[in-house]
Amino acid sequence: MPGGGLRFGPYRLDPGAKALERHAEPVVITRRQFALLLELATHPGDVVTKHRLMNVGWRDVAVTPNNLVQAVRQLRQLLDAAEPDRYITTESRLGYRFVAPVPSEDPIASIS
Repeated sequence: MPGGGLRFGPYRLDPGAKALERHAEPVVITRRQFALLLELATHPGDVVTKHRLMNVGWRDVAVTPNNLVQAVRQLRQLLDAAEPDRYITTESRLGYRFVAPVPSEDPIASIS
């Protein structure tokens, strides 16, 4: 699919279609997991605060921080069950960091 996607490892994240692919095959991902992954992957290397992720995943819904912990754990398992910290690391008391490089799929479009 042309334009705008994000690639990391064997994955392609398509924000427009709200889809995740692994080796060009669709990956079943919930809307909440997708929203969290998109927020993290669009800020690679940066700490994304727990507060920010809670707003992204549970906008206008009262939940406990444990909901975020569980959602990130599930997302890590989805991406790499054998090495859960390969893509997302925990920054104690702050939030989470997406640690994989994420080049834009269409670097020419992002330059113009």
